[in-house]
Amino acid sequence: MKYLKSSLYFVLSAVIFSACSNDDTPGENIDIPAGYSLVWQDEFNSSAIDMSNWNYETGDGTDYGLNPGWGNNESQIYTEDAQNSGIEELEGESTLVIKALEDGNGGYTSAKITSQRKFSMRFGRVDVRAKMPQGQGIWPAIWMLGDNIDEIDWPGCGEIDIVEVLGHQPGKMYSTVHYTNGESSRTEQQGDVVLSAGSFSEAFHTYSLEWTPEQMTFSVDEQQVNVVQIDKNAGQNL
Repeated sequence: MKYLKSSLYFVLSAVIFSACSNDDTPGENIDIPAGYSLVWQDEFNSSAIDMSNWNYETGDGTDYGLNPGWGNNESQIYTEDAQNSGIEELEGESTLVIKALEDGNGGYTSAKITSQRKFSMRFGRVDVRAKMPQGQGIWPAIWMLGDNIDEIDWPGCGEIDIVEVLGHQPGKMYSTVHYTNGESSRTEQQGDVVLSAGSFSEAFHTYSLEWTPEQMTFSVDEQQVNVVQIDKNAGQNL
């Protein structure tokens, strides 16, 4: 099956906290968790995407050394066009909106934005407030790759999927870590949550990662989804 995957690093209403004392002035609409300090945020409350925070990746993946389909057998072409991404008012709030569209010629377009070489983090907390799309073939994701992606191929660079939702299962979300183990074999640890009613496309939810040297804890609206223990002695590259 082919998918349309909105694959992003830190996106939508994204906020990054460091595990420091809580002595910074809160940003607009941001409640800083106890024990943390705000180090980065983008509330998408301007008229356009702030390109000092973000990059577009465009095309079918071949410009980035990948096979057509971005290594995931994806059908869409990523663009910088305003029809695929931009700032819109949604439910009374200024919001980044990413749209997957038919192109009229049997193909699809969408958008992919990343924070590569503009912001990265290791250890701390990430909160992302987002409403997911739904529909057959849609595969929205908010995820992270290691800064060393240009030197070490996936999954050796590590991948942290804060949230993924398959469009044909809109009431279920996944949080996953991909990496190589001590034998340099591909490994993953995944957790999921199923809503008791409704879907992740019906309302905004807050997806979070808390990352310490000992473990990664994933949650949605403070409900735990997945906990990944970090064991350096086992060769985990996290």
